[in-house]
Amino acid sequence: MSSNKEFEAFDSFYDIDSLVHSGEKIKAAAVLEATGNTPPDELKAPSTDYTLFEVGELYLNHIDGKKGYSTIKNTKRVLRYFKEFNYNKDISLNSITRPLVVKFIEHLRVTIAASTTTTLIGCLNGIWNYAYDRGYVETTSVFKDHRIKEERTKPKSYRPFTLQQWKQLMLELTKSANTDGKLWIAPIGLMTGMRINEICGLHKEDIYKESNGEWFIRIHDENRNLKTESSTRRVPIHSSILPAIQHLKTASDNEFLIKEVISNPSNRAGTIGTWFSRNKIKHVTTESDVAFHSLRGMLATAFENANVEEGIAANIIGHTKDTMTYGLYSNGIKPELATEAMNKAAAELEDYIKQFPLGNNETRK
Repeated sequence: MSSNKEFEAFDSFYDIDSLVHSGEKIKAAAVLEATGNTPPDELKAPSTDYTLFEVGELYLNHIDGKKGYSTIKNTKRVLRYFKEFNYNKDISLNSITRPLVVKFIEHLRVTIAASTTTTLIGCLNGIWNYAYDRGYVETTSVFKDHRIKEERTKPKSYRPFTLQQWKQLMLELTKSANTDGKLWIAPIGLMTGMRINEICGLHKEDIYKESNGEWFIRIHDENRNLKTESSTRRVPIHSSILPAIQHLKTASDNEFLIKEVISNPSNRAGTIGTWFSRNKIKHVTTESDVAFHSLRGMLATAFENANVEEGIAANIIGHTKDTMTYGLYSNGIKPELATEAMNKAAAELEDYIKQFPLGNNETRK
């Protein structure tokens, strides 16, 4: 059973009579449904509208053991997303209109693929049909028959931070950071080429020593989602960020490298990413093509300027290799080559590295 309180089944020992007497007819009906009993007619049509989460609880209990793990997981996931979309508030089913669903779909499509969005909306459609069949709503589903297409757009090109912008960014982030994770998120991004969600998804065990005695980061798809297959890789840790990463690992009291991400299971990078963007926009630039993702391109450019072989650079950053031989059959480059390449790139980024926070002896939260 999930530990998420929003989806915990009602305990079977709840007193139905007490719930009805206190006016909690919806909860009484939910308890009866969850324990395999059919609510009487007076509870099936309460004076108050059923909400999405109330029916969601009923539906999850109804499909438990009947539907597969992925359906249950996606149903919980989309309920969480809808609540976040609705400013962390529940909503009555009768208040959900088709235009609102369209806005929710557009909200999802900012970060979620069309095929996954279709699956998630299908889960909400299942909840609505469950409610309709039991008389909780009188209209057919507002979640069905939506056209969700994958838009074919040219990949967005990101511009690098100028040295002056980077100096200002480091100054403002250092002043604003109230955790070590926030303090070092940008330097780690620059010196690894990792996406922000990749960094925030790291576990402490992903930091390890390679056969050459150097520290590396292992990026894999266990317990996390990666953008592409080539995102699975090993990244050498440069000396400019190694003390900070070791400090983060020691200071974390949970499985994550950046300990505060544990509080945001639906989007590990959400809080830190928003904080970074807010500071960048307020103090550095409002241009959307100068962003955290720019750091990947800056490291790639440093590799190129240092004459690092493109295949080695692609292996470290996580770009797809163009050739079938290297892309399909290679098990990766030697750690010695990766470390050498990172050191060459660091020499190209020396002026940027000089702006990193001075040490990490100051303990934050």
